[in-house]
Amino acid sequence: MARTGFAVLDELLALLPQGWAWDRSRGGDLAALLTPVANRQSAIEGQAEALLAEVDPRAAFYLLADYERVLGPDPCGRDLLLTTLADRRAAAHQRWTASGQPTPAFFIALAEQLGLPATIGEFLPPRCGAVVCGETVCAPAEEVFAWRITLPPDRLIEAVCGVSVCGDRLGDLVPPLAECVLREWAPAHTRPVFDYSGSY
Repeated sequence: MARTGFAVLDELLALLPQGWAWDRSRGGDLAALLTPVANRQSAIEGQAEALLAEVDPRAAFYLLADYERVLGPDPCGRDLLLTTLADRRAAAHQRWTASGQPTPAFFIALAEQLGLPATIGEFLPPRCGAVVCGETVCAPAEEVFAWRITLPPDRLIEAVCGVSVCGDRLGDLVPPLAECVLREWAPAHTRPVFDYSGSY
């Protein structure tokens, strides 16, 4: 806790050498010389105490820009959507302390935090006792580590008769922000495949 200028001055006066020549009272000439030093030390301690709150990005004000600079721009552009100080603090804290788990349950919860329900299906390799006659014994390697992530269609742009012209797409899908975030967090050995058919 930061000390007052008087508290620092009392400590400085107590540290003076013993002897009759040293006036240890606050009203003495030596105390008047030490008062600016004591006040400056008190101000430094107050500034240091104020910086303690800046350690947590959720409460940072002066150092929030430094947190954002060190983290860099969000790969999915989420930082461009932040308008308030509270949103910037929450985003910086989430990115600063984020730690993931390589489980489908973690990614389903992550999608729900972004406002979208999701399911994740894994293409498991064939197992002895489960494979029947006629099934492939060795699945392709790219299927073993693929995750089929089903998300609801966010913005589906369909072609409109009379408006679309030659060369336009018959339909287009604007992927939601959740797709970018899930791709960014997906374990390195997995290959996320997104399904927007709406069938869970």
